Amino acid sequence: MADLGAKVEIKELDTGTGVVAQGAEVTFGVLGNSERGPENTPIQVTKNNIGRVLGGLNVLSEGVRLLLDYFANGGAIAQFVRVARADAVLATADINTGQATLKGVGRGKYYNRVRLKIIGNQDSFDFTTFKFARFDLEVLEEVQLGLGEFEVVETYTSLSMDDKDDSRFYIDVLNDQSEYVVIDAGTNDGEGILAEFEGVEYADQALGVGDASQQQFTYTATNLPVQRESVLIKVDTAVVASDDGEGNIEGTDISGTVDYETGEVTVDFVTAPANGAVLTISYHKAPVGEKTIILANGADGVQALSRNELSATSLQTTEKGLYAFNKYIGILQIAIADFTTDEIVSGDLLGYCSTRETNDRFAMLMVPQGYNASKAVRYKNRTLQSNSSFGTIYWPHVKAPNELKDGRVEVHNPIGMIVGTIARRADETNINQAPAGLESNLIGAVGLEQRVEQTEIDTVYPAYINPIRIRPQGVLLWGNRTLQRIGDFQQLSTRFFFMKVENDLFDPAHEYVFKSIGSGLFNRAKLKIEGYFRNLFDTGYFEADTFAEAVEVIIDDSNNTPATKNARKVIIDVRIKENISGEFITLRFAKRVNEI
Repeated sequence: MADLGAKVEIKELDTGTGVVAQGAEVTFGVLGNSERGPENTPIQVTKNNIGRVLGGLNVLSEGVRLLLDYFANGGAIAQFVRVARADAVLATADINTGQATLKGVGRGKYYNRVRLKIIGNQDSFDFTTFKFARFDLEVLEEVQLGLGEFEVVETYTSLSMDDKDDSRFYIDVLNDQSEYVVIDAGTNDGEGILAEFEGVEYADQALGVGDASQQQFTYTATNLPVQRESVLIKVDTAVVASDDGEGNIEGTDISGTVDYETGEVTVDFVTAPANGAVLTISYHKAPVGEKTIILANGADGVQALSRNELSATSLQTTEKGLYAFNKYIGILQIAIADFTTDEIVSGDLLGYCSTRETNDRFAMLMVPQGYNASKAVRYKNRTLQSNSSFGTIYWPHVKAPNELKDGRVEVHNPIGMIVGTIARRADETNINQAPAGLESNLIGAVGLEQRVEQTEIDTVYPAYINPIRIRPQGVLLWGNRTLQRIGDFQQLSTRFFFMKVENDLFDPAHEYVFKSIGSGLFNRAKLKIEGYFRNLFDTGYFEADTFAEAVEVIIDDSNNTPATKNARKVIIDVRIKENISGEFITLRFAKRVNEI
């Protein structure tokens, strides 16, 4: 590829020399369906927020189950991309007759449980125009479907509804911050105050006609409640009294009362109005000050998800499905829920992970359920046919309780457990240690779908399939291999470690772009990169006696030749010693011969 724009790039050389990239150690990326959540965008999920952002376990997809298994086994942070069924329907509601449309953030019936309450901000009420200038919004969620009990889950204060240039215009604020709803602008770009928030004027209503003797007049307003401080008493069109907001009518030589709730008005004149004087009363009906918008008609759909919605290469240009993960910067171990054993979708995932320029995606795959050791090998070698170091495959499935079926033990996809265990082991040791062995037990697994003895392990492991086995310590991961049979990255621990260091150093390397090429730059870069690796060496990432044995950083005239400099390139070679995990342990016993 030609050098077109200034950049930092990553290269891995089979000899062990390489440049470096950005990231974290283990973050699970799951693609699938869920009860709720925005579509085709990465959602950060933790153990504490999973129910709030995705909903609970459901029949739409095993995606939430994979995440729960991941957290139960020690995972901390995940990224979930939600893909709803093709025939799923968005829950919607109209705001102010076409002013705007309220929508759930994603398609699905879950959002029929959501509503938006608009509340006039009392501090912004204008007693001149008798309408609210700003508004508070509450997003409410039904606590349990069908019970009709709602709780406030989001609150937004002091918003504008009639000025799209306002920094707190309601559409912009909700679309930027809400996890439940979005708003599409309709007429007038969504600007407009709802009728419920404007007082309605009833002007010059008949109060009576003076006869030069009558001093008290009464009136009953029928448009209730009466807005406080809106009552005006007139005599022959001249205002002579008004209410004080406390139920009193005050004027010069005039007094009276008003009941804002019943509309009863009494006016007393010290001097009776002249004969034929026309008395009128004007007032505003108080604005309601509150309106609830109810979402409806959302549906999950019935068509099962397929490759077309999940991983087809046609989705690349729109960054939907699998390719929505492009919006996330960092390392991801990715599984496509319900399709970890589908050879076509798995091929798409492997292609995606293997061709990322930043080396920050890794495919987590399973052999299909029910396959014995021989069929597992045929699936890997003949069906999957991959030599990628950016993927791995496990066998067999496990058994675990199904919460959707009252805890009944059944065959279970263990990918979430596996990635969680990898995360736990990386936290307990480091990512450069094999994620397998007696400490790599799958929490929540109670058995295997079939017996796995040494004979089966001896069948699948040479084919670069990682077996899962049972020992007294539990259900264990018993393999440290990527799919790569030919190449330098056959060990999972090696691939994961290189992903880490490459991604950790990618962003810092941008510091060297546009700097003058020479010994000063070379020395600064070497010092910084060596400092990073010395920290890893000191914290036990390398099985080497000395730092010089573990890592060598080369940035000098030997790899930055005049031709390289003239091309405006800076080459940084980092040579890393691989930790080799012991996989074949031999105990050798012999009779000791006593000397006589």
